[in-house]
Amino acid sequence: MSRRQFIRKSGAGAAALGLGLPLYNSCAKSPAGRTLKEIGLQVFTIRTELEKDWKAALQKVAQIGYDNLEIGGPLGGLSTQAFRDFLLDIGLNPLSGGASMAEFLKSTDNVIRETAAMGKKILVCFWPWADSPENKTLEDFKRLGDTLNRIGKKA
Repeated sequence: MSRRQFIRKSGAGAAALGLGLPLYNSCAKSPAGRTLKEIGLQVFTIRTELEKDWKAALQKVAQIGYDNLEIGGPLGGLSTQAFRDFLLDIGLNPLSGGASMAEFLKSTDNVIRETAAMGKKILVCFWPWADSPENKTLEDFKRLGDTLNRIGKKA
C-alpha cells in the first residue's frame, strides 16, 4: 500500500468513526427530537421463520439481543396470557402490536382488550384499509383518519 493510499484510507476510516455516534443519534431520535428508548423487532420481518418454528424463532430473537417486539396476537394456539408469559420468560417484551383495519372494524373491543392483556404500550393498525388501497380519494383518507381517531379514543 502506498503512502497516499494509506492516508486516504485512514482519513476515510477516521471520518466513518467520527460519523458513527452522530449517525446513531440521528437514527435514535424521533422527528420531534425525542430519544427513542425502546427499539425492537417487528416480527413480520421474520414471518418465514415464525411459520417454521415460532418458539425457536422468538428464542433466537431474544438471544441476539432484542428486548422489545411489535407483534400481533398470540402464536401457536396459546392463550394471550400463556403467550405473554412465554415472551417474558425468554426476555422479550411485547411493546407494541395490533391488527388490520378489517380486524379493528370486526371487533375493536377485542383488539384493544388483547393489546392490554399482552401488556403492550402501543396499539398499531398494521393495514389501514379494510378493502383495496387503490384509487383512494381525499374523502377516503379523511374517513380513515376519523376511524383511527375513534379507535384511538376508545383505546
